[in-house]
Amino acid sequence: MWSDNEATHDLLGFKHLVEAVNTILTDDDLLPATVGIFGDWGSGKSSLIGMLRERLEEDKETLVLSFNGWLFEGYEDAKLALMGTIIDELADHKKLTTKAKGLILGLVHRINVWRVGMAASRVAAGYAVAGLHGAAAGGALSLPDFVEKAKDVKPEDLKDFLRENDPGQQLRRGVREFRKDFTELLDETKVERMVVIVDDLDRCTPDTVIETLEAIKLFLFVPHTAFIIGADERLIRYAVRRRFPELPGERAEVGRDYLEKLIQFPVRIPAMGRGETETYIKLLLAERCILDDDKYHQLRECGLNLDTSIDASLDRASVEKAIGAKLEQDLDEAISLGDQIAPVLAAGLMGNPRQCKRFLNTLLMRLEMARAKKVALKRRTLAKLMLLEYMKPESFKELARLQAAQAGKSAELAALERAQLDPSVEVKPTVDDKASKTKAGTPAPESAGPGALAAWSTDEWLGPWVRSEPSLSTDDLRPYFYFAREKLDPLVGVTLRMSPEAQNALAKLLGPTAAERMLVLQRAPQMSPADAAAIFEALARRTREAESLGMTDGPLPRLIELVDARADLFGEFITFLKSVPDARVPFGLPPRLAQLAATPERKPQAIQLLTQWRTSGSGQLKKTAATALDQLAK
Repeated sequence: MWSDNEATHDLLGFKHLVEAVNTILTDDDLLPATVGIFGDWGSGKSSLIGMLRERLEEDKETLVLSFNGWLFEGYEDAKLALMGTIIDELADHKKLTTKAKGLILGLVHRINVWRVGMAASRVAAGYAVAGLHGAAAGGALSLPDFVEKAKDVKPEDLKDFLRENDPGQQLRRGVREFRKDFTELLDETKVERMVVIVDDLDRCTPDTVIETLEAIKLFLFVPHTAFIIGADERLIRYAVRRRFPELPGERAEVGRDYLEKLIQFPVRIPAMGRGETETYIKLLLAERCILDDDKYHQLRECGLNLDTSIDASLDRASVEKAIGAKLEQDLDEAISLGDQIAPVLAAGLMGNPRQCKRFLNTLLMRLEMARAKKVALKRRTLAKLMLLEYMKPESFKELARLQAAQAGKSAELAALERAQLDPSVEVKPTVDDKASKTKAGTPAPESAGPGALAAWSTDEWLGPWVRSEPSLSTDDLRPYFYFAREKLDPLVGVTLRMSPEAQNALAKLLGPTAAERMLVLQRAPQMSPADAAAIFEALARRTREAESLGMTDGPLPRLIELVDARADLFGEFITFLKSVPDARVPFGLPPRLAQLAATPERKPQAIQLLTQWRTSGSGQLKKTAATALDQLAK
């Protein structure tokens, strides 16, 4: 199994990014500076930051500190938590002179005064809500009182009056004094440069995000300091829009401009390409093999130095050359497994390291569960089925249903495999696949046709999947589906494997705002296939659970809109609709299905389902299905 925490060694080829950022942070002419490490969920931000920390700590003149705002959230103000943490860390890391101790005590005292003041203002706000005068409770003049009192102030006394009565001036003076004392403290403790790492900022609420960034700029952005901020920049932009809705300009521009003023050096982690993803998966698998540290290091260096411009990846020849020996059985199986699953994961997961790890962890966990039950599972067979489960969940459920009715060996899958291997065999869908099924416990007849799986032959993903090794039709698949039962349970939440971006998209699709829904649908073609499949599965589950299916409200219209935006989901949609009882199908669905099936490759699947509805549906459904069939025949 592989930890979901930051990597301890580089498997992602981040060395060039580490060196580039290190050059910035160790150039005193560029300080103070703020570096943003930006990337999607699971892209490797924390791993890159961990490698940067190790690299920076090699320099004895650099003091590296860490702050995680998420840990303090809900307990105290993020600005004060950040400032207090840095002061505490400085006190722990440096021998303090008498002057330095005095400066620290002064800074801590100022932070505590602000903390008490903020608590008092919250109490005052509570009194104000209850009907008392909040400003009076807080000890400050209201605006009318302030103007009235200022009328009698002589010009020569104005400065003293403002110092005593203007809270804004007191705050500005407090900020200046804090920065002055903080700068003096760094000089007194002989800190050549201080680098503060702020990670997991995108886990925090919008208020905490903004307070942390404000603390950096207002109080801590002084000579000899640098900040590394790890976050998904889209979530920071979202936090800005939430915190400052009144700012003029386009909402997207406001978030971008705010971020650009705070971050001088943005570093965006690119998604891994196909070759890089394949190499990453193979290095992870090889990590579990019996290799000494030197050989694994050589293999890792070989993988990270491949020519990325041609999407090169580790193959048997390069592995043997790297370790200077023939492949042992476990390493040979690891490379074989990587050859099988890496290309599909590379395309489906859009180069996301965390999702690759989660897929491999699930695979190994099921192998361990099977071993504990003394059940023998073939790794490559399990991996192939898991690819179907991950990328085409509705098709996975359909195969589960078929194999369960036929003692683990689907006659439809066997016929489809034969047809895919022999292009001369024509695959024709049937209106009703029930005739091709056998009773549970009896062998599947050789004459059986693809039936319910016929549409797979024209699907651009399922067709190659059927042709890929190993063949599944000769294996008893029941043990494999047994250990995937949690995915077959319609009550299990699919959000367990959804990325934050996919969860956010799902929430907007189901939300009340049409503009947000349309924006998600416009961006749907750019989603990774894995995210699109997960959102589809979540909407399909909600549709199954809905009390009634309507064509205007509820999850079904959202599901149709998603399929309209993502052509690769049409086959899954047909498979899902076959599982819906005809009595529940709304009569408005056939015309909409005909619109979705306007292209030649989709028509056969739609015609098969519409013919079924015309034959066995309710009276109104039969009529609309017949009309839709006429529409497709034109």
